[in-house]
Amino acid sequence: MKMAHIYRFALIAPFGLLWGIAGCPSAGPEDAAEDADQTTSRAIPRGSVCGQIAVGCFDELARLSADSIRFRPISRWARTTLTWRFANFHPDIGIEGQIDAATRAFSKWSDASALAFKRVQEDSDITITFEADDHGDSFAFDGAGGNLGHAFFPSSERAGEIHLDFAEEWALTPGAGLRDLFTVLLHDIGHALGLDHSLDAQAVMAPDYPAAGLTDLTQDDVREIQYFYGSADGTVLPFDPMLEPRPQPPDLTGLGDPDTDGDGIPDTLETFLYGTDYLKPDTDGDGVGDYTELFVDGTLPTGRGLDSDGDGLPNALEADLGTDPNGTDTDGDGVSDSVEHFSGTNPGDPDTDGDGCDDLEDSFPGNSSQRGIDCVECASDADCDDGNLCTRDFCAVAAGVCTTVPTVCAADQTCNGLTGTCETSCVVDADCNDGLFCNGVESCFDARCLPGATACAAGETCAEASHECTASSPTVFFDDFEGGIGNWFADNGIWEVGVPSSGPNSAHSPENVAATVLAGNYPDGTSSRLVSPSIQLPAILAGEELHLRFWHWFLFPVACSSDCGTDSGVVQIRVQTALGQWEPWTDLHTFYNSSAVYTNVLVDLSSYAGKKVQVGFLLSPGSLGSPGPGWYIDDVTIDVF
Repeated sequence: MKMAHIYRFALIAPFGLLWGIAGCPSAGPEDAAEDADQTTSRAIPRGSVCGQIAVGCFDELARLSADSIRFRPISRWARTTLTWRFANFHPDIGIEGQIDAATRAFSKWSDASALAFKRVQEDSDITITFEADDHGDSFAFDGAGGNLGHAFFPSSERAGEIHLDFAEEWALTPGAGLRDLFTVLLHDIGHALGLDHSLDAQAVMAPDYPAAGLTDLTQDDVREIQYFYGSADGTVLPFDPMLEPRPQPPDLTGLGDPDTDGDGIPDTLETFLYGTDYLKPDTDGDGVGDYTELFVDGTLPTGRGLDSDGDGLPNALEADLGTDPNGTDTDGDGVSDSVEHFSGTNPGDPDTDGDGCDDLEDSFPGNSSQRGIDCVECASDADCDDGNLCTRDFCAVAAGVCTTVPTVCAADQTCNGLTGTCETSCVVDADCNDGLFCNGVESCFDARCLPGATACAAGETCAEASHECTASSPTVFFDDFEGGIGNWFADNGIWEVGVPSSGPNSAHSPENVAATVLAGNYPDGTSSRLVSPSIQLPAILAGEELHLRFWHWFLFPVACSSDCGTDSGVVQIRVQTALGQWEPWTDLHTFYNSSAVYTNVLVDLSSYAGKKVQVGFLLSPGSLGSPGPGWYIDDVTIDVF
């Protein structure tokens, strides 16, 4: 007789199912023979209780042996720096709130391990999407109140995909009948990184959705993620699959589970736990049987085989191709062996079509007749811009060759690379003095004037009229980006934090700066905003003022001192109205043309005192704009005067 029982969705290789409740028929030993030859509509074996349904299988295994929950072969990313993105957003909650929830969830995993995450706009390792009903992965969602989402392991064909049920009532905080996005993402990101469900009921990776939400990882979660990827400080190293013995499969013969292909692995485990073919003893046909790969070599038996260099090509295939099984780029052309193999180029020849253009640079690496247009320096003048304002750069489009013409100055002048103008050559430092206290002391080097160091220290305001540096007290907010991007983010793509190699070629205060791009020119037509963390501004007393101060360098190529259709930089602010909800952005100040050197900007925020705000730096495209070095921001301060 079959009895009904309640189970909770658990993990299924090669993906994880997150949190739901449903009824499942349970078979006792007396039913084993009855079920022995049954299959589902997808021809999945049902030789035991585990064969009835994927979730039931894993649930039954967990009851038989607690160790079985660790039985799936380890699935992890081969690198520790991963990218992520939202493919779409849920319309019922703010986009910024969704980005913030995901950013905080990824930060929890990176803080606990050697992993680092970066949000991108496309081609990400981990992709988050809201899906509804049957969405193409054979695991349809069941509407509000059921399955919240599922995630695919790094070893699966859909590695890193996180699917969330669109029908759920999503929110940015826990609540009755609500699904806290941060809590669900924190759990599902764990699956996307390769983690199974945990036996610790308090862990993030426990299979039950906690109504009160989650705030942080437990010791169990930290131990598991460090087992996969090691710790950030290097004191904990990730496991080495070649140095650890493989567990043996549990004996399911008591449940009547067959072994159709005779490889020593029961059909149910092959189908639901390992993803191998229960009709083939060597699923990927690499000459090494599934049992040997799983329990002796510790390699993946599903289409990869032993892959010493982790480039996606099994050693056996690399032997056939003549590529190096211990190196990811045999011909050293900058394109990995796996990419070349699957795209049809020769991984053993840096110039597949022999046209004199390496495959990495070649738009048509397999067609030598395209040599005239594919391996060229430029297609427009913008491609030739070297960032030196003392040269004019042109592209000879027909030949695809850049031509550089230097600025010619009079005999007693040299070109200033910061402004592109001809200036009188200097002999001594005094020749370079611009008379401005706040710009510091200029100096003469190699007959050219160099800008001086700023007169005031970071966190101080320079008063040109009185030649004084005034300390701001108290400081409400300060960031010089030396700690990296932190909690800043770009809501549309291109801002970077680091050491610049173009534009001003340095930060205002060494060594990091936030910039539209750190090297070269920003893409034409780009609209991108750098957004600060949320900042609670204090109330101020009569006679006090609240100021935003920052240092910046900028160059937008079309010369214009006001709005004439050129690209520009806009300082903005917005106010939080409720948790996760914000007013529209308000423009505070707009910059055009070029600053020539780093300059200090002061913006009065007194009218926003007592409010929670975010500050934005918007690169705004104009109809007459063209690519340029862009905008470099440093030493952002908010303080009370």
